[in-house]
Amino acid sequence: MNFTSVRHSMKSKIQPCLPVWLFLLTVVTSSAADPHTYTTSWLGNTYGRPEEHILQDITDLAVTPDGKVVAATVWDEGGTNVAVFQNGTMIGRGLESGTGDWGRESNGIVATGAEHFYFSLVQLGSYGGVPKGQAQQEVKRYTYDGRPSGFPGGVQYDKSCLELVTSADAKKKPVVGLVVIKDELFAADKYSGTIKVYQLPLNGQAVKRSWPVAKLGRLDADQ
Repeated sequence: MNFTSVRHSMKSKIQPCLPVWLFLLTVVTSSAADPHTYTTSWLGNTYGRPEEHILQDITDLAVTPDGKVVAATVWDEGGTNVAVFQNGTMIGRGLESGTGDWGRESNGIVATGAEHFYFSLVQLGSYGGVPKGQAQQEVKRYTYDGRPSGFPGGVQYDKSCLELVTSADAKKKPVVGLVVIKDELFAADKYSGTIKVYQLPLNGQAVKRSWPVAKLGRLDADQ
């Protein structure tokens, strides 16, 4: 069979299907005239620049007296796992806040202080001085423009982190609650099953005091 006969054969087989296709198209088109009224909204990331990328959801947030909102998430494809908003505008994006960059993963927990906010993350082994096969649960300190803020005795290359535990099974036992009360930072450490208290401003890794709690969770404070 030559090419011409094949083409004619295919044409003869396709033509009978055409009325059926047009009928289906008519049905689909007519369904668009449904009398019910509805509103369609778009929910997504409008901004393409990392400095404006809005985190995909919120697992924790804290608010300062002057109206800064610090919001965190556990995973964000754009790498913005913690961000600072004020008056409807992002004013800070937490650099190095997780989503796998250099072995960092977010725990999605935040607390706000007078000059800094604090963010719970885990540093996986083979990065950041953590041995391979280990994980290090940390609390990272930031200024409100999103820059890591080092302190004497802090861990990681920029000295911005408290080290709560380093262990092979630490990844799934994070800091699940943070709050600042006056000049103290409280951390709910799931690995040890304790509330740990650190003096502010941070100076070294010393725990000021601690006590056990059976079921740890988010932390907040009343008057």
